[in-house]
Amino acid sequence: MPRNVVIVGPPRSGTSLTSDIFARQSYFTGKPVMEGDDYNPFGYYEAEDVIEANVGVFKADGFEHHNTWKFDAITEAQIAALNELEPRDADRELLARWNGNSPWMWKDPRFSISLGYWAKLLDWNSTGVILTLRDAEDVYWSWRRKGWAEAGREAHDAAIARIEQHANTARETVERLGVPHIAIEYSEYKECPDAVAARISEFVGLQLTVADLNFHSELDHSSGHSRLAGHVRILLRKLPRGPLKKLAGMLPRRVQAALLPERGFVATTDTQQERRAA
Repeated sequence: MPRNVVIVGPPRSGTSLTSDIFARQSYFTGKPVMEGDDYNPFGYYEAEDVIEANVGVFKADGFEHHNTWKFDAITEAQIAALNELEPRDADRELLARWNGNSPWMWKDPRFSISLGYWAKLLDWNSTGVILTLRDAEDVYWSWRRKGWAEAGREAHDAAIARIEQHANTARETVERLGVPHIAIEYSEYKECPDAVAARISEFVGLQLTVADLNFHSELDHSSGHSRLAGHVRILLRKLPRGPLKKLAGMLPRRVQAALLPERGFVATTDTQQERRAA
């Protein structure tokens, strides 16, 4: 049987792109929090019960916010304390339910911080971690597009620090605990897809091709052209919804495609139906 997979990485680092691979391979992904949208057209693959459990772990640690990137930053002391938490019975039961649906895939950027807690519960003989990494500046730019970060040096530096905190904590955890894992840079999907498909295949026990990666360069917003289009989107987002929709409808199709290339893609009907049924 293929290995269960936990996708770990800062938000907007390629976690959804990587998760999509396993959803297309009929991995169990649970009931989704949300379907695809203009930022992740193929879906987010974040299961309601897994998100709820992770939020509960943070609250048990004294961190009251829903996530660790849009609210106050989590402190290093809180991260250390989180690693020392005793596993909760509810989380043992959650994992038992998921193990009944193996192979399964968990994806939640919160795992960048909480993996040390979950490592006490997961069976590393049947489960592995895929760590997704991406240039921090590119992640920051994606946060800008999402409205998670503001312009200006101070806001930029604060966002970069938080992005690096997530990446470094995840990397330190898998190395410190000896967790079976592989790390994939977002740029590798574009620059060496054959090697990425081969590494994932060997790690989890699948036979993947480049087509299975489902990478579309149009959705990579790190180029200069895409960043310019992103600036326009940020400006348009400041308009009231009514005028914004009217203005967007008046734009030539080529302009719309440049501003919102994600709208040219939709999640496959089969995949969405499977996730809803789960």
